[in-house]
Amino acid sequence: MTRRAAVASVPTAAVRAGAAAALLTLCALAAQLGSAAFRSAPPTPPRGAAALRIDPNTASAAELQLLPGIGPARASAILSYRESVAAPAFVSSADLDAVRGIGPGTLREISDFVAVPEAKSEPFP
Repeated sequence: MTRRAAVASVPTAAVRAGAAAALLTLCALAAQLGSAAFRSAPPTPPRGAAALRIDPNTASAAELQLLPGIGPARASAILSYRESVAAPAFVSSADLDAVRGIGPGTLREISDFVAVPEAKSEPFP
């Protein structure tokens, strides 16, 4: 009876390089897809977000700083703007765009957390 020697299959350098390239490509693709999904997802208000809605017409600087993207400088700018115009300064959250330092990106971040009172129409005599 003859014995056969077991032949081990050893991947060549080319096979290993190809496998490594495929793995790196998959990792890069997963990273791109993951970061794109993260960037496009709007901020989700936490549970009980209705209690966290802030009226920029009456909020203090400390309360305004609870909004995402609003620090001391932007809170101060909101207060200064609010004092410089006729009340109510903000009829909709989009009106915050008039405040220096607040643009479309900041408006998107804070829109779920800002509440402005509905305008009351007075009856004509």
